[in-house]
Amino acid sequence: YQEIIPVVHDLESQELALGTGSVIEKDGIFYAFYTAHNGRLLPKEMFMLSISNDNMISWEKQDFIIDPRTYGFNINDFRDPHVVYIPERNLYYMLFTTRYAGKGAIGYLISDDLINWEKENDGIFFINNHETGTSSIDSNLECPTLWYFNGYWYLTFSEQWPLRVTRYLYKKNFSD
Repeated sequence: YQEIIPVVHDLESQELALGTGSVIEKDGIFYAFYTAHNGRLLPKEMFMLSISNDNMISWEKQDFIIDPRTYGFNINDFRDPHVVYIPERNLYYMLFTTRYAGKGAIGYLISDDLINWEKENDGIFFINNHETGTSSIDSNLECPTLWYFNGYWYLTFSEQWPLRVTRYLYKKNFSD
């Protein structure tokens, strides 16, 4: 229909560039979480939110920010929010690209209402490793996606370097 979430043409704006995110529906409202990026600022990446109440025809930016410093996540690598509902826990999970202990990682936050987010435990959903991760464990795990299909939970992510390929893991039960 139109430009959905415009960038802000101001060198001091967090939204100087916009990056990957996801859209999820709850009770007829669509929530678009996205990465706001400005390499001139610290942190350079934060998550923001735009909402549609009219079946995704128009969107309104919200006064909503998830700042990595609030939760103790990396201030230079904090992007690609993917939100999914986990029925087994009756919670929403927000997975995202981050770093932990010098390695690429997929962080996560939890919410029961899509507005108030909390860090659970260390906030790491998956950490890069040589067995089930990428060819270089310091590689970022970009654009994580989690979904349930045909009796299995699937986690996908792309390897930032050196191979730039998509990888996936799967398991039967979410809590195992």
